[in-house]
Amino acid sequence: MMSLSPEGRVHRLLSIFAKTGREGECTRAFDRFPDTVRATLWELAGLAPEERPILACFRDAGHWTLITTERVLIRASDHTRRLPWSDIENATVGTGHMTVALASGLQGKLTLDRLTVICRDGEAVELELEPGPSFIGVWNVLKTLGSLGAKGP
Repeated sequence: MMSLSPEGRVHRLLSIFAKTGREGECTRAFDRFPDTVRATLWELAGLAPEERPILACFRDAGHWTLITTERVLIRASDHTRRLPWSDIENATVGTGHMTVALASGLQGKLTLDRLTVICRDGEAVELELEPGPSFIGVWNVLKTLGSLGAKGP
């Protein structure tokens, strides 16, 4: 994926999302959000001219995650964390959170809403996402970014 154009990256990651999850109420391809949400994300994210937004989980202007062709942006309250693809090693769910989810009944993994991005320097960054199939799709997209190695976009 490293040699793909920005458009190729968009297509590849959306394909992974579609194969492993599906759109939710607040999680979908960036282009499938209403104009007002896209404008808000665009303004708050401060994207570089060549950077393309791909996938987002948007709860409100203070709580969102945006995956772009170059990085993952996580907004919690008044702080935005920016993780270049090259900083991401893996994405996982905490053991305690997984145990609670699996013990919750028939829905199991579909109740998960917290994902931890493991950075190459060992830092763990927690994301709060929409539970359900969209969570699983975003998880697989982030695991794919981690598998790219330290090569960067």
